[in-house]
Amino acid sequence: MAFDQPAPVVVYRSNEAGVLPASSQASKTRLFASVTLAVLLLVVIVVVTARQDEPETSGTAVQLGEVMTQELWGKRRRRTSSWSRHVPEHNVFAQPRDERDWRNWSKKTTKKMLKRLVKKTAKFKKTLRSLKRSAQRLSKKAGKPGPKGPDGEDGPRGFDGEQGPKGSPGSNGPPGPTGPDGPPGPKGARGAEGAPGPAGEPGAAGAQGHVGAGGPRGPPGPPGPPGAAGPRGAPPPPPPPPPPEFTLSGKIESATDGSVVSGVEVQVLDGTRVAASTTASGGRYSVRVARGSYTIKIVNRAYSTFNEHVTVTGNVEYNCMVSPALPAGKMRIILTWGAAPRDADSWLSCPTGCTIYYGRSNCDGGKVTLDRDVTSGHGPETITIHQMVAGQYQYFIKNYSGERSLSGASVAVYFGDSAVQHFVAGRDGRLVGSGRSEQWQVFSIDGRTGAVTAA
Repeated sequence: MAFDQPAPVVVYRSNEAGVLPASSQASKTRLFASVTLAVLLLVVIVVVTARQDEPETSGTAVQLGEVMTQELWGKRRRRTSSWSRHVPEHNVFAQPRDERDWRNWSKKTTKKMLKRLVKKTAKFKKTLRSLKRSAQRLSKKAGKPGPKGPDGEDGPRGFDGEQGPKGSPGSNGPPGPTGPDGPPGPKGARGAEGAPGPAGEPGAAGAQGHVGAGGPRGPPGPPGPPGAAGPRGAPPPPPPPPPPEFTLSGKIESATDGSVVSGVEVQVLDGTRVAASTTASGGRYSVRVARGSYTIKIVNRAYSTFNEHVTVTGNVEYNCMVSPALPAGKMRIILTWGAAPRDADSWLSCPTGCTIYYGRSNCDGGKVTLDRDVTSGHGPETITIHQMVAGQYQYFIKNYSGERSLSGASVAVYFGDSAVQHFVAGRDGRLVGSGRSEQWQVFSIDGRTGAVTAA
């Protein structure tokens, strides 16, 4: 919103030199205005004097500027200005060719004009200095300042200032008085039925009823005296002899390093538990069982669950290889065989192109490792897949020493904490070649799902 502002009120004060404005800024402004007016007056005097002295050559500032421009830039302009065409006495181009010596004329005239301008400027400066000295003398002769004038009227109200910042919140006020009691609430629902009261006193005896029908037959009487003893019978046949028992024993070893495992329970099952034994410090177990087919089961938190089938027709020595427990997602492959061939080798071809065997015990930066390589029969040889990658893994066995066929060798696959599959050479997969060129192509693994498929 705009307000009409009155003219500013200048307050004067007195001092020894005379009456001066209170604001130094106002004094500077007036001095600048005076100098500017004097300079403008000087320019007007110079222009009027030039026109009076040489009307036939200079004409106006336009004609002089055109001549100076031609001299400074060295251009001969044939075209005349609009002013020179309408003022014949100042149009040098309208003169005859032999009388138009405009180049010498313009240089001479220009020099005259510049000299006159310098003289008049010096004269004007001298006049200004004389005026300044006169003003100083007058200010020294000035009388004492008059009394202070009356105060001016109050100016109009200024504009509203910007809104200040929001103040901090006030403290909580005291609590109000307690309000009056509210109206009574609606009637509550009916309560649950109460417990039954105590029984009342028995009533008076009723009248005697009619005679009932006859009751059931009573129990038999006591037995009579025993009769005479009969002749003695024949003796019973003797019980059949118990079936013969055999010893099922063996040693429990770790599949990764071949060390004996003590303190684990070995259970022998035929659907139900038949016998059990705990391995001693040498890792051995021993139970007595009858002829038949059984499952050997080893359960221990530190090892993956072990299940193997064994047939007992006499005393049997059955060694077991247990796999240390694996975290979820890891897989271990364990190869075992008999005394011959002396050296059987595990091979695993990975999706990345790397192959694990006795000459390379590490693939894919430790994602696949050969934990144990045995060259003296029985095994175990162990390969662990610590981290699977997408693609197909191929597992196969080579008969390195070649003394005997790989038939009868077995492979157990552990995934996590339990065995998922067992493979037996000659029954599962394919046996190709013979001697040292014999191979048992066992299975493939899908690296994305972990599925194991026989070859």
